[in-house]
Amino acid sequence: MNEKASKHTIFWPFCQSKHPCFLDFYEIFARIAALSLGRFSVFFKGEKYVRHLLNFLFIFLFSFLSFGCEPPPVSPPPRPSQTLASIKPPDVSNILKSGVELREERLYLVELDFRKSELTLDPMRMLKNNAAATQQTLIVDERTFDSYKVDQELSSKFDTWGLLSDGGLASYKVTVRSKQIERQYFWVSNEGIQEEMNEARYKEALRELKEQDRSLLVVPFAGVDRTYVLDRPLADYGITTCDPLQRYFVTILVKNESFSLDLTKYLRNAATSHELTLEVPKQVYDQIERDGQAWEPKVNKISLLLKGRISELRGTVIKRWTETDVGYRLAHTQSGRDFIVPVGQGMCER
Repeated sequence: MNEKASKHTIFWPFCQSKHPCFLDFYEIFARIAALSLGRFSVFFKGEKYVRHLLNFLFIFLFSFLSFGCEPPPVSPPPRPSQTLASIKPPDVSNILKSGVELREERLYLVELDFRKSELTLDPMRMLKNNAAATQQTLIVDERTFDSYKVDQELSSKFDTWGLLSDGGLASYKVTVRSKQIERQYFWVSNEGIQEEMNEARYKEALRELKEQDRSLLVVPFAGVDRTYVLDRPLADYGITTCDPLQRYFVTILVKNESFSLDLTKYLRNAATSHELTLEVPKQVYDQIERDGQAWEPKVNKISLLLKGRISELRGTVIKRWTETDVGYRLAHTQSGRDFIVPVGQGMCER
């Protein structure tokens, strides 16, 4: 193993062997010491804490020295030589001949983490809180996606009832766990027929259109990059009317629902609920009914096993509304084609 690779392990000074099955002097000495600690702990039967400490040291040393050394790096198999000339580009002849629009549609996914954060030194309470944490993935708009950062805290509610009942210092938090973008690609023919394509074909079509010096209008709006293929300047299409475009918002009440006869638990759930306001795509907005659920609630099995309590995290949509987008309009033309265009530039004024 080379020195660079071995430094990534915790006990890298002991991992200088040239072969993974070879043990040098340091490893032999350390393993004997670990085994000696394990045997020595037997004599401390009356001292529970000392015995547990020695057992822990035994397990720690033996485990890391057994598996801490990385195997030597394996070189990837040689790839067959392939020149750029031998790679056949995707067929885009139909798109170049009859395509009037290309689209890259992006789906913005945000995974939120809901958990109890407690100030405690009890490892069992820490494990229970981590195990009972819940994650939900939401589809949001591009603006909301860009404004969120991974590990960003979106909401935090102090557990006042927990402080009064058992003296614990805890809060219920909502944080951004991860973000992901999924993409789809489409092209539309002059007959209005839409067809999905892969990323390679989409990029090849754009490259060919630019090389042919075709007139293109690229409009990014609401998570979709639209590339209009024009056969004449946009002003010559004869814009008749311009309609406003909308942005879509929802407010979600996040609350833990417990099936319990304990009144204080209901009061605690109400006091530690969260309200999250999100901008969402139109398709998501249309699917969510007033006072509907943002996700399908599921019973928290970990909470049932660890605490003997049936509970589920609900996301109830308590408000929906729209706002007019100030930057873009939907332009209708005499030719029958519709374009999403930016406001101004002599086309659709404010």
